[in-house]
Amino acid sequence: GGRAAVRGISLASPQNLPRHLRMVGSWSSARLAVCAAAAAAAVLVLYRRRRRRKALAFVPWEQVDEAGDAVLVVDCTHPKLQCLTHHKMPYSPPEAIKGDSTSDMVLNALSQDHALVRSVAAVSVNHFDIDAFVSVWSLQNPEIALQYLDALHAASNIGDFRELDLDAPGADLGLKAC
Repeated sequence: GGRAAVRGISLASPQNLPRHLRMVGSWSSARLAVCAAAAAAAVLVLYRRRRRRKALAFVPWEQVDEAGDAVLVVDCTHPKLQCLTHHKMPYSPPEAIKGDSTSDMVLNALSQDHALVRSVAAVSVNHFDIDAFVSVWSLQNPEIALQYLDALHAASNIGDFRELDLDAPGADLGLKAC
């Protein structure tokens, strides 16, 4: 017939379920709605965790003014566009993503799926040292960057500050990247 069974237990009648799985009363619309809402919330949390982060396009510095306000400028400043840099500027980066280098800030923002990186479509920079390169590359390759966070943090610190802690996670790969 049309009865569902799991490991030989008929689910058509609660009396057939083991006592610890039986529910008192019957399934009401309210109970079903609560269970459906809980399941939907769990799926949404998992989806957000696994959502692919968008890769940003690169805009050459010479074209940044024509590109519009959907450009994030990294490791340098710009008078009109959003900037993310450890260099002195008129405002500070969001507290949640602060770091010693621009790459630290970019990687923190990617790790948190921060609104700053979600709100832009492109990235630009006016120079290419290691910190700028790691920042731009990470925003263009966010999924790979998140897999190599430690090495990218180490590479940016080696390149920008000439600092290396050989005992730090990712230091060996970060050094090789430089």
